[in-house]
Amino acid sequence: RGCVEANYRFRISELQAVYRLAPARGPFTYACDDNPASEIEATFFKTDPPTARLERGDQQLTVWLVATGSGSRYEGQNVTFWAKREEATVTWLDEEFRCRVERE
Repeated sequence: RGCVEANYRFRISELQAVYRLAPARGPFTYACDDNPASEIEATFFKTDPPTARLERGDQQLTVWLVATGSGSRYEGQNVTFWAKREEATVTWLDEEFRCRVERE
């Protein structure tokens, strides 16, 4: 029963983020490795559990907040987004990027 309930919570939080049904911060644009093709846009949602929507090129993915000793670490299928202050380390499929939030 606990496993089913957890899966429902994750699915509901994903749908809330995809359709922007929960309060959000962002989007924030991260410039990665001085390569415009690697730019990532992140929007953070107050869902249960907390989620972020990441966009890179024409791909959009949902990631979930996981416990960490420092910063905010979000994980999803083949993606890790670990933000510390204005910097982030991103693993997108098999590529790893060093990113910095852009100022507007």
